[in-house]
Amino acid sequence: APLALTVGYLISLPLLKIFTQKYLKGVDVKSLLKESMVLYNVSQVALNAWMVWRFVDAVVNKNHPFIGDIYSTSAGASYAIWVHYCDKYLEFFDTYFMVLRGRKDQVRCILCLL
Repeated sequence: APLALTVGYLISLPLLKIFTQKYLKGVDVKSLLKESMVLYNVSQVALNAWMVWRFVDAVVNKNHPFIGDIYSTSAGASYAIWVHYCDKYLEFFDTYFMVLRGRKDQVRCILCLL
């Protein structure tokens, strides 16, 4: 699944760039995406704050070792780290927002590779 998601992401970027250049030429995409971007950013901040709180709580209050332990799963740190891993796929939307807004300076290195 991670490989398929990554390949799909890498294929979708140039397709989104072509779509944006061809069909959204005269549209003010930045104003259309403003509410979505605010909601996305607020949810990312809340999710990351929850993950930090959950990990600190597990280490400080539930005696989970700071440097990993494959046997300690009841403290909740393992779940927070798994959610953090899954959140990396949601963070692909940052790049989509940049491509849709035409921010080529921020995504140039990714689009050059494709």
